[in-house]
Amino acid sequence: MQRLMELSEVHFDEVRDDVRKLATIATGFAAATVLSRYLIPYDLLLLCCAITSAASLLAFFLKGTMRLRALLFLLSFTAGFLWFRIYTGVFVAPSWEMHNETKTVTAIVKDYPSPTNRGYRAEIAVQREKGAAIGARLYYYDETALAPGDIIEITARFVSADSTEDSERIDALLSRGDFLAAYLSGSIKISGTAGKLRFLPRQEFAGLPAHYLN
Repeated sequence: MQRLMELSEVHFDEVRDDVRKLATIATGFAAATVLSRYLIPYDLLLLCCAITSAASLLAFFLKGTMRLRALLFLLSFTAGFLWFRIYTGVFVAPSWEMHNETKTVTAIVKDYPSPTNRGYRAEIAVQREKGAAIGARLYYYDETALAPGDIIEITARFVSADSTEDSERIDALLSRGDFLAAYLSGSIKISGTAGKLRFLPRQEFAGLPAHYLN
């Protein structure tokens, strides 16, 4: 019995150490992403990566568990900056070029429209000639029968989600991968379908109340 208790204590200590390591990594990565989102300009993220990478070398002057924890924290801190820089460069930065521009674009409807106080809104993916599509939320007045997977052609004024001071609205858009708000000018033309299979879950649950899907 005593032997079993000793083994349990050893196992508990190992698990506790592993949890502490994971917590250290998660804290460093999360801290870097929060700083990148709210405080550090996009153009300085690579510099931050270089600084934190260099700082991690100082951890080798520490001893014992402090060395490992410092290394884990600083390297995960660096990874957070690098991840945010790459993600922003691939998915977010292209939307900045469309800010305050009125353009005619082709887009794919990502979800069923929902009513607003002054009309309707729909989540769309604006297609580009090169690179990933840009997520946007389309606002319009006249009811239009749209379904996930519809390919539409629209003319709209695009505004970057970051341009508003309404932080709740910014977070709501960005959390859904919508980096632009698009305000329709004219009508929506449905020109085809991108294939309904990938949007089948949304179609199957279309009858559920909206708060179950959002």
